[in-house]
This record gives sequence, structure tokens and C-alpha cells, in this order.
Amino acid sequence: VEIDQLNPVEKMPRLLQAPEIASTAEAEIAQMLTGLDQLRYYLGNRLMSTSSIAMAASMNPYDSMIQTRLGRAYAASGDRVRMEDSFRQALRTDPDNLEAQNAVARLMLESGRFDEAYIHYKQMFAKTEPNAEALMNFGALCNQLNRHDEAMQSFERVLGKLPNYPPAHLLLAELLDADGKTSQAILHYERYASLKSNAPSDPIDPQLQSTLARIQELKASRIK
Repeated sequence: VEIDQLNPVEKMPRLLQAPEIASTAEAEIAQMLTGLDQLRYYLGNRLMSTSSIAMAASMNPYDSMIQTRLGRAYAASGDRVRMEDSFRQALRTDPDNLEAQNAVARLMLESGRFDEAYIHYKQMFAKTEPNAEALMNFGALCNQLNRHDEAMQSFERVLGKLPNYPPAHLLLAELLDADGKTSQAILHYERYASLKSNAPSDPIDPQLQSTLARIQELKASRIK
């Protein structure tokens, strides 16, 4: 299951060329290059193959940017083990690398390593300010692990960054609804419905229809 960059993980209830071998002359030249010069040589003058990126990474393993590029290349080729290794190496050099942080977390979520993902997110949040993607998936994860308060706080933080993000309104509304906080739940359900109604979509959106029905139910219950 692919995880959309901002959508919560759907699994929760609730490609590159053959390796290239550098010639001796190329290797000698490459060893003389460092930093950005090295990156330009391998990624600019050669094909964008996984092997050429790996060569650059091997000569400068502490360059978080190159390790991140390598992680992307392994992701494109479907090599999830090496992908995770590369992104983890990027993080050892630069813990603030959000792309690498989120990539490692998504791998854990997609493979059902929920407890490990929870620990990863907590360590990540202690070191750097998370983006909306991290907060959204962490909220969904906490909901899955029955960490109700943390899930709610995470969705609220998503809305602090992206006030008009429909899925965060919906999931927060459902948590408030489950808590019996009817008025607050209605506000978020209505905001979700408004945003979805204004967005291009299929003629019939089952989730939107269900949300509209729930709004009516909650309003009716307050009248009784």
C-alpha cells in the first residue's frame, strides 16, 4: 500500500539500471573530488543510475544529501532493505533530515512495525520540528495503538500547519465524537464537509455522505 505524503496510513484499521563499474582512471579522478564537486561528477556527468550514486556515497558516507539521493534510488528500484539503510545513514549525519526521517517511518508503517515506528517518531520529534506528513501519520499510528490523547494532539498540530487539510479535520472530529464532545466534533465534521464539497471529486463521495449524515445525527441528538 502506498502512503500518500499527507494521508494517514491506509493499512491501519481504522527502478534503476544495471550496476556500472568505473574505470581505473575514473576512480582516480573521483577520489580527488570532494563535497559538491564529487556529487556533480557522479550525478551530473554520469547516468542517474543507482550504482553511480552508490559510488559517490561510498566515498563520502557522511554526506546526508548523497545518502538521501541513494535512498530514493533504492526506493525506485524496489530495494527496501538498502533504501532503509541509506536513509538511516543520512539520519546519522543529519538528524534534521525530514525526508529521511519520514521515509524510515513510512517503511515501518507499511511493514506493520507499529511499535518501532512509534519509538522512531518520538525520537524524531525530540530532535526536530516535524512536518505535517509526520504528524498526520503519527496521529493515525497513535489512533491504531489506542493512544487517544496523542492522536488528538497530533491532528491538532497538523491543522496548526495546514488549517484546510480535510483528513485531519475528519479524524479529529471522529476522536471528539468518540469522546462525546458533540459541539467540537460537529465543527470539525462541518469543516471537513465544506472543504470536500468545494474540492473536485467523484459525483458521489461515500465518506462525505457519511459525514453529512453524522452531522445531522449529532445535531438531532442535541435537540432531544
